[in-house]
Amino acid sequence: MRVTRLFFCTAVLLLLFGCFDYNELNMQELVSGVGIDADGDGVSVIVQCAATSGEESEKGAVYKASGKSFFDAVRNITGASGKKLYWGHARTVIIGSGAYGRIDEILDTVLRAQDVYLDIAPVIAKNTSAEAVMSAETENGRDASENIFNTFANEKNSRRWKSRRVWQILREHEKNGVYILPTVEVTEKKPTVSGGAVIRDGKVTGFLSGDEMLTFSLLTEKGAGGYLPPIELGEGQVSFEILANDVKKRYSENALKIEQSCVLSPAEVRGDITEEQMQRMAKEKLEGDMRKLLDEIKAENLGDILGIVSDKGKLPDALGAKADIRCDVRISNILGGK
Repeated sequence: MRVTRLFFCTAVLLLLFGCFDYNELNMQELVSGVGIDADGDGVSVIVQCAATSGEESEKGAVYKASGKSFFDAVRNITGASGKKLYWGHARTVIIGSGAYGRIDEILDTVLRAQDVYLDIAPVIAKNTSAEAVMSAETENGRDASENIFNTFANEKNSRRWKSRRVWQILREHEKNGVYILPTVEVTEKKPTVSGGAVIRDGKVTGFLSGDEMLTFSLLTEKGAGGYLPPIELGEGQVSFEILANDVKKRYSENALKIEQSCVLSPAEVRGDITEEQMQRMAKEKLEGDMRKLLDEIKAENLGDILGIVSDKGKLPDALGAKADIRCDVRISNILGGK
């Protein structure tokens, strides 16, 4: 009997310890996004917290602090707010132009944080501060970090940026030593996602525009997705949607050959244009864009992001104007036409 009572009392005592670190909701701030800017030799961090009332146009609290490092600044924010910052709902990490040289430090801190979900998306603020992006207005009145993340989720097929989550970046960095993060700009006081920033050795070494990112995706990936910008011809104008894409690359020290096959749908046609003219227009456009992008990649020595470095670790001499590019274009009327 004594043993039974002792066991019962012990079990009850163990249950009492289950909530020793419990925090009420009003003791926490739910982080939706964070921006990092340079502040002298340290960093300035701005944290956007999610609204909890459910109002569509309402924004949560915003906190800002500086520190010697990203971790130090976040700790100072916690001291200033008086609440625990919960990072499980954080959507984006926006890195301002002044903090380009601290990308490795920032991502390392994010990866080591206990309650950060690894689906969080790093974004580069192109030629502006992270604070300017986070304070910009959005169409739906929500905070910029959530708006940017929703753009990634809803427009995957635009191909004008290369959205990457933190866990994917590690894999790309180990494979190529270089990777691309999406860029966001402030246009007419609104945050706009377009293009990509090339990251090598933890630093931004160059930018690709939205149209260049679309061409980049055609050179590196298989599958459908994306819209070509309108193509002008004497007879009118055509806009294409890419329904399928397949690319083959062969190279040596003296030659680079790219064979590209695309299936396009005329999403919009203005003017009296035949299918043969559409094929010629698309072929010339794609081949020209690819040659231009390859020339820029050669100038910036970025062949590793395309996987076309030679066995000696250098770009083929023929990369660029001498590259042999052939585009096979087929037209489909599935989604539109005249």
